[in-house]
Amino acid sequence: YFPQRAHGHPAALSRMTVGVFAGCVFFLKASHLPFKDKNRLNTCIKDNGGIISIVLNRKCTHVVTENVDELGSRHLEIIKKHQIPVVGFDFISKLTDNPSVSFINTPREIVPE
Repeated sequence: YFPQRAHGHPAALSRMTVGVFAGCVFFLKASHLPFKDKNRLNTCIKDNGGIISIVLNRKCTHVVTENVDELGSRHLEIIKKHQIPVVGFDFISKLTDNPSVSFINTPREIVPE
């Protein structure tokens, strides 16, 4: 079996590209982030092969937040139970080399107690 060639169509080419976040499912907790910045963050993750989950569950591979204090007790239980890494927004920026999402200064990996 040989996949069909993309024939130079931009949408077809993007489907053939595997991003740095391929296979990753992100739960975002960014309550205080302006709408425009949330969109840039979502787009950066998706453009690099990641998936955004609106629910925190065992399928999530990462929790992205600006502040661990934003996470509720139920979120923390799920994070601990499934050992999901909690990372800051700079994690996305650094892995994608995308300066448009380096708008927030957060600590490297955030580990909840």
